[in-house]
Amino acid sequence: MPRMTRVRAAALAAALLAAPVAALAQGVQSIAAIVNDDVISMFDLKSRIDLVVASGRLPDNVEMRQRIAPQVLRSLIDERLQLQEAKRRNITVTKSEIDLAMGDIERDNGLPKGGLKQLLREWGVHEDSLAEQLRANIAWQKLIRRQYRPTVNITSEEVDEALARIKASQGKEEVLLAEIVLSVDSVEEETTVRENAQRLVEQLHAGGAFDALARQFSQGATAAVGGDLGWVRPDEMDPALGAAVAQLRPGQVSDPVRTLAGFHIVGLRDRRLALTADPSRVRVSIDQIFLPASTGDAAARLDQAKKLRETVKGCADMAAAAKEVRSTRPAHLGTFQLKDLSAEMRQTVLALKVGELSEPVRLPDGLMLLMVCERDDPAPALPSREQVENGLLVQRLNMLSRRHLRDLRLASIVDVRV
Repeated sequence: MPRMTRVRAAALAAALLAAPVAALAQGVQSIAAIVNDDVISMFDLKSRIDLVVASGRLPDNVEMRQRIAPQVLRSLIDERLQLQEAKRRNITVTKSEIDLAMGDIERDNGLPKGGLKQLLREWGVHEDSLAEQLRANIAWQKLIRRQYRPTVNITSEEVDEALARIKASQGKEEVLLAEIVLSVDSVEEETTVRENAQRLVEQLHAGGAFDALARQFSQGATAAVGGDLGWVRPDEMDPALGAAVAQLRPGQVSDPVRTLAGFHIVGLRDRRLALTADPSRVRVSIDQIFLPASTGDAAARLDQAKKLRETVKGCADMAAAAKEVRSTRPAHLGTFQLKDLSAEMRQTVLALKVGELSEPVRLPDGLMLLMVCERDDPAPALPSREQVENGLLVQRLNMLSRRHLRDLRLASIVDVRV
């Protein structure tokens, strides 16, 4: 049997890094770690690695399993600490609550009822590994709500200030982000947590699913929703995170970024301007004048287009102008959502005011001039006071949750045996 190493939770990461990977091949009854006298078996560790590899779409090979083993064991230890604390406070989780959570996963992933268990069987993943993860998450959320919700009071002034900040953000850039957060609770953990974060980035670059890896490894409040942060303003983020996001294009993932909380990995999904219409939802009614190549040389067509831009002053003039220049296409092009137009047409239409004739758009068979006759911009509404208050409450509870788990780690004794 490997020599037992007795470490405090704060030094756990270093112990995991030094752990011989060959231990993963030990029998299922062997012990991976003991958390306050609660055993995590090698079978528990292997089952969770199976789940991470399958759900995260990671390569299923010895090298990948070796690389993620320390991260997986750390997650299992945190779950044991959460379940132990829940038990100490007489908090229980029923089978029906776990079944409901599994149903939520099925719905979010478009699976039929019972489809998740079938998928786990196809992956060769033991169902109990996911169930235990859900049990720990549900128990912890119950504990945080029960212990801290009565102490958190969101004032009317705080809601007013939050609404004022939201209104002031109109027209400023927002980014749609996802995150993975790896906490650092002590100086001893710094190097190892950074290395674990870098491994996660490498796994994401290799095709790993961000949401699945966030659910398995992130210690942030968004882990349960796959790391989804929603729309946030870069100037309201930690400066280091804001600088990292500024370098990303949609679909890219940052390198690990150090903040006071630990190491963050952020994935950029999209960019937009706050409290402005979503271009994908804008509907426009478009008229056109088409000047076919057969009507003369290129210079003559451009001159004709220039005269049309000087004389056509609104949609009421379009049909007559099209008839006058013998346009070979109907004056009314149709009504469209901007997202359904070609990139070039979308860029042209976005720049137009209603009733303004565009610069000529070059086509293989002639020139086209466009005019927006109607535009429906469904501008997003401000959140309600209740929504803002709930958002502030969630932020406050998430902060208290991180502190509580950090204190449990620091006060616990963990024996790593791999």
